[in-house]
Amino acid sequence: MFGPVSDFAAPFECSAQPKAAPIPASGKGLEFSAYGIRKAFRPKVVLADFNLVARPGEFVAIVGRSGCGKSTFLRLLAGLDAPDTGVVGFGAEGRSRGASDVRVMFQEPRLLP
Repeated sequence: MFGPVSDFAAPFECSAQPKAAPIPASGKGLEFSAYGIRKAFRPKVVLADFNLVARPGEFVAIVGRSGCGKSTFLRLLAGLDAPDTGVVGFGAEGRSRGASDVRVMFQEPRLLP
């Protein structure tokens, strides 16, 4: 018999820089970066030392098992939640954005007016 999910769920750690082919500068899209992100929901650490940079025109897929921090990272990126430590920024200057220009699609079916 398996133990509780917390026995198997380890924090998602990603500090290696991905190697991607250079993308021609099209002037479309927005760069975003996340450095040193840590997010915990007592006592569970969901993201630990998470780093990611996506340049304009790059396509990024966030893939992982249930509970590894995918939705948590997207909430941090959208400004709907704040990291415990680290910085999320947009554009070449790394400026932060507010949640006022963010739209959310729920993961489960919802009936909305």
